[in-house]
Amino acid sequence: MEKDQAIALIKGRIMDEYRKHPQLDWADIAARKLYEQWNEYFLDNKPKDFDIGKYVKVLSCFNGHEFEIGEIVCVILKSDFDNTWLCKNEEGGQWYLHEKEGEVINLKNQKTVK
Repeated sequence: MEKDQAIALIKGRIMDEYRKHPQLDWADIAARKLYEQWNEYFLDNKPKDFDIGKYVKVLSCFNGHEFEIGEIVCVILKSDFDNTWLCKNEEGGQWYLHEKEGEVINLKNQKTVK
């Protein structure tokens, strides 16, 4: 989802509520709607994409993996106890990556990890 599309969606949801309830605290409602939209997009949708054999672009480091930010890695194993996945980079390095630390990508024109 593009930035402008996300903003338009959030604005539309807020305006719907404003029309229904003009007397309410709109700063609080806006904050709650922003959080709800963020939660739906970043937390609810992204983790479901992770699966063995998929490729992931590393976006951040919360748990101490040694992948480079922006690196493409391959998911090779699911952790049994939390939302982390064992991933492998092009050089053969393997570390656990939490679902919030990366996003699944389409590899049509990308380098692959063997």
